Amino acid sequence: MLSQFKMRPKRGSRNRVGSEKGNAFVEFSLCILPLFALFFGIADISLAVFLKSMLQSSVRDGVRFGITYATSVNGDSCGSVTNCVKQVTRANSLGFLNSSNDALVTVRYYQPTDLTIPITLSDCDPNGTKTMKNDTQNPARQLRWVNQPGNLIEVAVTDFPWNWMVPLPTYMPGTQLKMSAMATDVLQGLPVGTLTPPAP
Repeated sequence: MLSQFKMRPKRGSRNRVGSEKGNAFVEFSLCILPLFALFFGIADISLAVFLKSMLQSSVRDGVRFGITYATSVNGDSCGSVTNCVKQVTRANSLGFLNSSNDALVTVRYYQPTDLTIPITLSDCDPNGTKTMKNDTQNPARQLRWVNQPGNLIEVAVTDFPWNWMVPLPTYMPGTQLKMSAMATDVLQGLPVGTLTPPAP
C-alpha cells in the first residue's frame, strides 16, 4: 500500500537542471560587463585625479626653486634660472614630463603692477634706463631684468594629453583629456653680494 505513494521524480527534472546552468551563465555574462565598466571607470578617474595633482605639485616645486635664483640643480649648471626651473619641474613629474614634451612647460615673468602681459627681454635694459610699465606706485622704478626681485615667476604646464584606458564609444570616443597646472610666486631678494642671474 505504501509503495503506491512513493515519491517519483517528475518528468523533465533533469532537463530543468541543465537549463538552469545555462541561465546562470547568461546572468554572469550580463553582470560581469557592468562590473568591468565600473572597475575601469574608477581606475580611469583615479589616474586622472592623480595625474592632475602630480602636475600641480611639480609646477609648485618648480616655482619654489625659481624664487631662489639658483642656476644649478644637484651641482649641474643649467645656464639660466628658466632652464633650471624646467628641469626641476620635469624631475618632480614622475617621468610624465620629459624632453619629448618639454614645450608643454613654460616659465614666465610678470611685473607686480601688470599681471596680464609677461615681461620679455625687449622690455628690459641692463643699464636700468627703462621704467616699469603701469607702475602707479613708483613710475620711476627701473626694469633691468625679467627676474629681478619683486617680479612674479609663473610656471605652467599647458594641455598635457592623457588618454582614457578604456574609452566608451557613447561617452568618450577616444578623445584625449587635456590637463593644465600653474603656480606663481614672488621673486625674493637676492643673497648679499650676488647679482641677478640670467633668466632665459
